[in-house]
Amino acid sequence: MRPSSIIHNPSFGKNYETVIFYTFATLIFQQILYSLNVIQFRLVDSTTVLEILYFGIAISLISITPRASLIKAFILIFIFLLIILFSSQISTPLYETIRATKWLVFTSCLYLMDTRKLISVRFLSKLLNLLVISTFIFYTLQKIAFGNHFRPYLFTENNYEIALLSGILCLRFILDNSRKKGYDKLVIILFVITIFLSGSRSGAICGLISLYAIYPHTNKKKKTPVTLLFSVLFIYGISYVFNIRSQNIQFIDRIYFFQIFISEMQNKNWFEWIFGSLRITPVSNDGCYALKFYQTLFADQINLSCYSVVFHSILLRLLYDFGLIGLLMSSILIFSILRKEIGKKLSVTLLLVSLINGASVSGINNVYVMLPIFLAMIVKKVAHQD
Repeated sequence: MRPSSIIHNPSFGKNYETVIFYTFATLIFQQILYSLNVIQFRLVDSTTVLEILYFGIAISLISITPRASLIKAFILIFIFLLIILFSSQISTPLYETIRATKWLVFTSCLYLMDTRKLISVRFLSKLLNLLVISTFIFYTLQKIAFGNHFRPYLFTENNYEIALLSGILCLRFILDNSRKKGYDKLVIILFVITIFLSGSRSGAICGLISLYAIYPHTNKKKKTPVTLLFSVLFIYGISYVFNIRSQNIQFIDRIYFFQIFISEMQNKNWFEWIFGSLRITPVSNDGCYALKFYQTLFADQINLSCYSVVFHSILLRLLYDFGLIGLLMSSILIFSILRKEIGKKLSVTLLLVSLINGASVSGINNVYVMLPIFLAMIVKKVAHQD
């Protein structure tokens, strides 16, 4: 049977839904066993499993795409391989090069794969329910067990988890204009509470953006007093999260990262500011020493050598490694392919979520942020939104 025939088979989409759903369900079950000390260590790394899921589905959907998309994909792959080659010539560890350029591979997959619609909005609702309820329960129990200042998590750092939930929430509600049921609104309420429990500043802003985007699709009637009350409570909640986190050293960290970044960029010439260095170059010895309190992100903790990942924010990392052109093109490429598939409103929302997350951490260089964008490429739309 030809690949195109397989993709058109209705049962083929169900197979994808099953794989995606039970992958997340299995990872959640593993976390339950680990939390209860039934197992002493996690059998598999959640991030690695989700990356295998992302690339595995993308590879299975590779087809003869329109020439323009094919050219863009091969250009991205060529740049990726070129950077690996050039970086190896200055002895940059392969792991650091791949870690810095993963977004190129994520994006090229979007252009290479067949975008025929394989999963339903109904499936996204099922997946969203699983993730929101599980995250809410884990965050609540961890807050009770470890205190208010503990940063709860389900799979990984909750900055990424809230971005994942925000993206899937937008897909679920913006693509379906049908009447919302009571449990849909309950999921939204649990999502809001989960944001507050996370203590994530970027998560709070991502949540606000996603709720603003889905509001017209969840409230057909004008309810000005209810809307006003909800808005006031949510803004108060965000203020509370920022106030709590401002008392933590992490608040100082982000400013300090930016200061070191500015100091490093002063050593760049105009070409590197615009186009980057065409290879993954290390941060200066002084810069690495100044950030030695984050040695877990160092390439060599003994010799204190580090690369742009130490700045945390993918926006700073892109500017450092790929220049202004790389920073702009990373967003333009993703927006252009999303706009073609799902319409402007949802494309802008998903891009904003990735940028807000990227202002703090890895953004489009992370599978949790890219998964909603990936799912948007293969979901059957109930209504086209602009």
